[in-house]
Formats: sequence, structure tokens, C-alpha cells
Amino acid sequence: MLIREKHITRMGVGPLCKLFGKSRQAFYQKEWHLSDAEQMELIVLELVAQVRRELPGLGLHKLYKCIYQPLRTNHINMGRDKLNTLLRNHGLLISRKLRGTSHYSIQSYVLEIP
Repeated sequence: MLIREKHITRMGVGPLCKLFGKSRQAFYQKEWHLSDAEQMELIVLELVAQVRRELPGLGLHKLYKCIYQPLRTNHINMGRDKLNTLLRNHGLLISRKLRGTSHYSIQSYVLEIP
């Protein structure tokens, strides 16, 4: 059985962009935007890790209040909902603790008589 070598032609970014109806400038701007967004997410995750080291059980709303000023000093505009999405994607949300439930239905009505 003979194996034939396939010649792969290399195309530049320009012809590929024309193929999809975009400009080269749009391609590179999107690439730079994505890298900026990744850097922003890394900064936010680092801030969250610093706060969680000191206060591990802090919920989202109070966590956002703690990192609000450092976000502004780094010129990061991120709201609470976007922070929630970011933490959910990275598995950093704190799950609610379940309270123990009583199976004795009258227990809440039982009064202690001194």
C-alpha cells in the first residue's frame, strides 16, 4: 500500500478573513480583546483567592463589596452578575449549607416549661 504525501498549502490571515467576510483588522482586534479579557479574569480570580484565604465562607455579595475598590483601581468594570458567572465557570461559588431538619413535626410548637 502506497502512502501519498499531501501538500498542505499555507494561507495567510488575509485570504482566510476574506473567505469569512471579515477584515484582518477585525481578526486581530478580536484576538487582542480576548487576551485582555483573559488577563482581566485572572486578576479578578486572584483577588477572589486573596479574600477567600482570609474569609473562606464569604458569599458573593459581600465578596463583591470586598473586591470592588481593587477592581476599580485596576480599571476593571465588572458587575456582581458577571462576577457570579465567572466564579460559576471556575467552580468557585460557595454552596449553601443544608440545615438539619427535624422529622418531628410538632417540635417547633413544644414549649419548655421552667
